[in-house]
Amino acid sequence: MPVSRKINTKKNIKKKYAAAIGIILIGIIFELLEIGGNQFAGFPTIGLWIIFTGFITLSIVSMSLISKKEKIVDERMEHIGYKASRITALLLILLLFLTMVIDGIYTLNTPYYMYASFLICFYLFSYLISYKIIERNN
Repeated sequence: MPVSRKINTKKNIKKKYAAAIGIILIGIIFELLEIGGNQFAGFPTIGLWIIFTGFITLSIVSMSLISKKEKIVDERMEHIGYKASRITALLLILLLFLTMVIDGIYTLNTPYYMYASFLICFYLFSYLISYKIIERNN
């Protein structure tokens, strides 16, 4: 196992572009087959939302390609990421349990897509915070 490796290789960039284009194609298929015709997350249809998400993904991949900063991942960073993901998964399980308890006491009327987006944001922020705390303490 190498001590360090570059993460922005041409193979990885091609995979990321393929994933972004795949997301856009799925959105186009949803639009053509008129799947999910009701309003979703502020967009008229779910297909348009998926297309928008694909273009956002495509722009993020393009910006990372333009960046000249070489990122090198070593074993220490992988270990910190592993610890942070374990802490984040535990926090997510606790939050979901707490949500079930609160839903048993009071009925939650939050739409599913809003609840899922809040969970994803919670997961990302808790991973970021736990990664930074572990990185500072190691």
